[in-house]
Amino acid sequence: GYGRSNKVPVEGPPFRFYAAAVREFMDALGIERAHFLGNSLGGSVTLRLAMDHPQRAGRLVLMGPAGLLPPFAPQPPEGIKLLHSYYMPPGPSFERLRAFVDVMVYDPSQVTDDLLRERYQASVQPEVLANPPLGWHIARAMQEERLWLDLARVPHPTLIVWGRDDRVVPFDNAFMALRLMPDVRLHVFGNCGHWAQWEHAQEFNRLVIGFLGGTGDGALR
Repeated sequence: GYGRSNKVPVEGPPFRFYAAAVREFMDALGIERAHFLGNSLGGSVTLRLAMDHPQRAGRLVLMGPAGLLPPFAPQPPEGIKLLHSYYMPPGPSFERLRAFVDVMVYDPSQVTDDLLRERYQASVQPEVLANPPLGWHIARAMQEERLWLDLARVPHPTLIVWGRDDRVVPFDNAFMALRLMPDVRLHVFGNCGHWAQWEHAQEFNRLVIGFLGGTGDGALR
């Protein structure tokens, strides 16, 4: 998990594992059905949840979700390479994190030292170092889940948001979803990397609130 959530080793197919954890969380809180916004890995988990438990999901918002390209597509992107190498010898460092975050966003000058320090401290917690996230074995397992094969089974109204200049999960990943999902719309932010919700926060929030509230089709007015 991210932040201060529990760090639990992934068992089995990663997207299914995380989707099951979300479903169990909903069960524990007595939530029968919910709209979902999934960012990056969370977007893939949102799709898996909608595939495995369609009655539990309402509208879906996916921001740069991974796992949508078939295995013959060029892999891995620049940002994923940096992410996977972050915990490899000689190990995490502030400089390595800065290099990764610089690839995450379109304009690195907007990233403050305070934000970098916060992200760095979270990345070197003992429980994180003991079980680093998104290692190469996890990445291979995600690809083997072949999420893209089941996109046509997601009837939920879906808004996909992408940064045109995303170097972590490139924008062309969106076209498989656009081709296969029955009720999907796409909004692309120019001058934007992998953090659309941060890089274009005001427009992103207006777009998503309108879509989830049923008052918008995902197009900015």
